Amino acid sequence: LEVSITVAPEYRGKQLSTELLKIGELWVNQRLGECNFRAFIMPGNPTSIRLFERAGYAPSLEDASLDGSWWEKPAAENRD
Repeated sequence: LEVSITVAPEYRGKQLSTELLKIGELWVNQRLGECNFRAFIMPGNPTSIRLFERAGYAPSLEDASLDGSWWEKPAAENRD
């Protein structure tokens, strides 16, 4: 399952991405059981890094390339 979050410029700064991420995680966990989540964040995107950090994700030990980096959230932390 792959999901992308994009918010139109005029709606940014209203915590929509935070809510969309929470709702998406909840939806997946309710249908598939507790899951590990991973996010691929392109370099130079501090807004996405902050979003995923606030949601409990951490940089993966699996090294990514110059194209971006992986962030992970273990199933045990998906009980919100």
